[in-house]
Amino acid sequence: MLTEEKIKETCIAIYKAKNSERKQSPDTPERWNRILGKFIREPEENTVFTAMMQERIRKTAAFLGEVDFPGPEDEILDLGCGIGFYTTEFAAHAKKVTAADFSQNMLDRARDRNRRVGFENVDYELCDIKTLNPEERGWSRKFDLVFSAMTPDCYQYESIRKMETMSRKYCCLQIALSTTYDPGTDIIRQVFGSKTVLSRDRRKEFQLLNGFLSLEGSFPSVRYYRDSCSFPDDDEEEYLARMLVRANIRECTDEQMQRLRELLRQKKEDGVLQIRTDWLAGWILWDVREKECCPVSG
Repeated sequence: MLTEEKIKETCIAIYKAKNSERKQSPDTPERWNRILGKFIREPEENTVFTAMMQERIRKTAAFLGEVDFPGPEDEILDLGCGIGFYTTEFAAHAKKVTAADFSQNMLDRARDRNRRVGFENVDYELCDIKTLNPEERGWSRKFDLVFSAMTPDCYQYESIRKMETMSRKYCCLQIALSTTYDPGTDIIRQVFGSKTVLSRDRRKEFQLLNGFLSLEGSFPSVRYYRDSCSFPDDDEEEYLARMLVRANIRECTDEQMQRLRELLRQKKEDGVLQIRTDWLAGWILWDVREKECCPVSG
């Protein structure tokens, strides 16, 4: 007999398997420390990126507002906070925010941003979710909301369980479900073949996540939206390196690399490389208290 417990276990097993198949993420502390400032600049320097983030934050706030979050007595953990866009939004409404990231440069930028707007209710923690031990950190059941936006390391099954361990009310993930790159997709396919895949499609994993959380009694709320960002990038080598990682190409000959450079330069307009990224993204919000009081029936 196929029980709810068996269905849940199957969802979790497939979710884990799909994540284990993923190519290694290019996101490392060293990389973000190095490229900070190339395309994530201050608002006055990158109005396109800032406008995109402000709209994304507005939509996120509306989504969280459905459960009256955040409130004046809430404590929030912002995992993978980056330069602190969401941290600033949370700090304006919550009692306390902990901004955590594995890049010290990102944390420094987040601290500077929040000091400029006068928020003193934020702590900054150097933290890698992959190696984080919530109990040792003193973060077990510490936060009313554990939140993470566009941080692939937080999509892992083990990371999701850590998030639940740290929350006493809600967890929320904002996930890039599919991504396309311009001109990266075109030039990579010209060199390595038309079937080369760069888009990271997590739509099925998102449904599996929703499935096993529902079967555990958390009854998640889910929303979808589309997003895009276009900005100049002056580092050709860094951009090509990112595209090769996205395509899971581990070996590239000197001839192929030279061809990629030539194609990329052909895409420049007036000597400037304009890159564009399009996302289909989703939010998933669940209440860990529901999970605790509603065990799966056999």
